[in-house]
Amino acid sequence: MDTQLVIVTGMSGAGKSSTAKGLARQCRLNGIPHRWMEEEVRNHPVRAGEFGGGGLREEAELDRQVPEMLTRWERLVRRIRRSRRLYILEGVFYQNIIRYFFVADYPPAKIAAYYDALLERLAPVRPLIVFLRRADVRATLEGMYPTRGTRWKHVILDHPEEYRYITNRGLQGEEGVYAMWQAYQDLAEALFERIPGRKVRIDTSGGRLGGLP
Repeated sequence: MDTQLVIVTGMSGAGKSSTAKGLARQCRLNGIPHRWMEEEVRNHPVRAGEFGGGGLREEAELDRQVPEMLTRWERLVRRIRRSRRLYILEGVFYQNIIRYFFVADYPPAKIAAYYDALLERLAPVRPLIVFLRRADVRATLEGMYPTRGTRWKHVILDHPEEYRYITNRGLQGEEGVYAMWQAYQDLAEALFERIPGRKVRIDTSGGRLGGLP
């Protein structure tokens, strides 16, 4: 097997779950030993409690937590290598930009350094990074409100003051939130370009999923 890890990443609504589920189905049909690890699965080895060891509002606080996050990934890599299965992970990769790094307005150079260090730790399982992008970020988020419900809409739009990325730039209201999400996708795409190994970008605009190479 050429790789032991496929990470499907991208903004909310880009099709991560559908893509990961489709990959798992193909593995099952072809008799490939695998484990599909959903983003919200209970006791996720990386996601559960991530960046939970302290505050998130200050750069120094995240500096202290980054090593623990990298250690979590190292433990997962060891598990994957022992399992001899293909792991399919949805989310839990660039999502940390919007969940945590934008909360503290973490410097882009440090965000890039974190992902460079993460990729070094993932190297033993020869990961394939599948990056799903959307041409219109705002339309993607707004298109999800009717299906995911009012609570999810509030998660996206409420309390923008919690993000120093927004307050430090004087962004306002819903426009400011959508501007931050656009910046998130732009930064994720720039980081994706830095990846030296196996990777594929898929534009899922219009709800269409492309094929993997």
